[in-house]
Amino acid sequence: MAAHLSYGRVNLNVLREAVRRELREFLDKCAGSKAIVWDEYLTGPFGLIAQYSLLKEHEVEKMFTLKGNRLPAADVKNIIFFVRPRLELMDIIAENVLSEDRRGPTRDFHILFVPRRSLLCEQRLKDLGVLGSFIHREEYSLDLIPFDGDLLSMESEGAFKECYLEGDQTSLYHAAKGLMTLQALYGTIPQIFGKGECARVRTGCFVVVKEGPSHPKREEEREAPYKQIQLILIIYEYCTHEFAY
Repeated sequence: MAAHLSYGRVNLNVLREAVRRELREFLDKCAGSKAIVWDEYLTGPFGLIAQYSLLKEHEVEKMFTLKGNRLPAADVKNIIFFVRPRLELMDIIAENVLSEDRRGPTRDFHILFVPRRSLLCEQRLKDLGVLGSFIHREEYSLDLIPFDGDLLSMESEGAFKECYLEGDQTSLYHAAKGLMTLQALYGTIPQIFGKGECARVRTGCFVVVKEGPSHPKREEEREAPYKQIQLILIIYEYCTHEFAY
């Protein structure tokens, strides 16, 4: 337990343990020895959630940074890619998988998207001929990362550019999902305040998520088309006028 996370008004160790439990459950699905191939950007955030000792307890023997061409040699049964849903990363992963297939012996490949699965990324892997190589293709909802007893971060360095320059409001949806995670762990948040257009859209996303089904997502629900999500955001941007409730 990280003691410094329990000193604030909200015990953020509860959040940390919840995301650690989700990580352990995924690792246990991949029975046998493991090597993790990291999207370099994720190593910092994951270091705040799970130290190497936790990974080692679940048979993680090697860790590598995601790079092109052939992976370093590793005598393991499973190779797991921890990556953001970025198309350019899918190209590198395809190189790694194809080079491992040529090297032999056959390994089990898995991919964990952080924080969301992406149909576009899975289609890119399919186009490159490697999608069928992955036994598990799942998402890890690391929306909010506890830094200190009173500090949470999304670690989304491109959010400002995406929202204001590119018109991509996906990060606002992730923020809403993070709020829902907090509510699930700590109880209903009585009031949410915001300022500006992005805050209003974020609250619209929060309403969509809040009023959605509470049961675990089925596969078809996880794969909702990206444009459908964008349409929901646009609708609530215009329908939601009050964002303090």
